[in-house]
Amino acid sequence: MPNGEPFDLLTVHVAKAEAETRILPTKLATLASYHVEEASNADKPRQIALGMSGMNWTLNDKIFEMEAVTLAETVKLGNLEVWEFVNAGNAGGMMGMMGDGMMRNYWIEA
Repeated sequence: MPNGEPFDLLTVHVAKAEAETRILPTKLATLASYHVEEASNADKPRQIALGMSGMNWTLNDKIFEMEAVTLAETVKLGNLEVWEFVNAGNAGGMMGMMGDGMMRNYWIEA
């Protein structure tokens, strides 16, 4: 096959039709408002250095693991903390954080 030649990758066979049942909510979720001065570490934010080791992302010089959490990445239930992401390399991009059932994205400058 010549380079760039189109080819079939996947064939899908639909077994039966289903009725559309999605309903949009009448109201979006309300997000809590937090104040930095209420954080348990307001005077000393937890710093997390973002970097690279080979082709792996690192957090505080440890290779990022999608399904593992270190003690340094754990917050006591009900606690409010300030985290400060430090770009230890030169790679900018999006940082996603999960919490209270909501995903929040932040832009990290290169």
